[in-house]
Amino acid sequence: MKINITIVLLSLIISKVGAQKSIFIRPLIAQKVNYSSFPGDGLKSPLNYSGNDYYTFYNYGLHYKNNTLNLGIGIGLKLNEKEQVELTLASDNASVKSAVVYNSNYSSYLIGTSLIRTTFDYQYQSVSAHRLNLRFVAGTGLLFSSQNSIDFDSVQIELGNFKIMGIDEVQRYKRTSPFIKMGLGFDIKSKTEKQICSLDIFWIYSMGKSFISNTKNLFVTENGLPVTNSLTHAIVSNGSGFCFQLSFPIQVFTLGKKSDE
Repeated sequence: MKINITIVLLSLIISKVGAQKSIFIRPLIAQKVNYSSFPGDGLKSPLNYSGNDYYTFYNYGLHYKNNTLNLGIGIGLKLNEKEQVELTLASDNASVKSAVVYNSNYSSYLIGTSLIRTTFDYQYQSVSAHRLNLRFVAGTGLLFSSQNSIDFDSVQIELGNFKIMGIDEVQRYKRTSPFIKMGLGFDIKSKTEKQICSLDIFWIYSMGKSFISNTKNLFVTENGLPVTNSLTHAIVSNGSGFCFQLSFPIQVFTLGKKSDE
């Protein structure tokens, strides 16, 4: 799938060889709403998992890691008044979020890992108004992770005479994953039609294995005595999610006259 998308994008560029072109750079900042799932669930909706009568293990699915700000830069080629292509290098992240819930008592866990994202986009300006342009964005690329670690911690939740206890395992994987990207871009312009900034909202669907996993092996005790066997709950993230990107395109070079297209 990734190879087919790349061929289509390259074909679109080649077909525009004769048109006016300009080169721009795009410093950017972005935040991401990550998606986590139970292993093997893919893009299914998050599910409650009840291991026993004492607690529920919950996967949040889509969640926001609010302390992570991604930075990057893109370099683009404007093919004509409507179309442009862009190569971007930016930081990214993957995370998982879960909770162990008992009645109104709960303990939540949000754990992440750092990624690098390279993207090749094709962008088409479908609507142009006085102060705003609307672009459709499609792309493909790679997510990279250099982290390779495994960490363990203890879990202990007090529930009166009951306690939930166990081991929390977090594993981060060093690997590369291809992805596809679809979204919209909004170019905000001044009264003189000069572009001020852009807001892009897009979905990244990673097609590789997980970058991070969180596994909890839990059991319940009453007055110090075990009342359940050890139960295993695991969630993973392969880097899929929604991105919200603010950028500041700067035209640096123009070739030829403007096209009438």
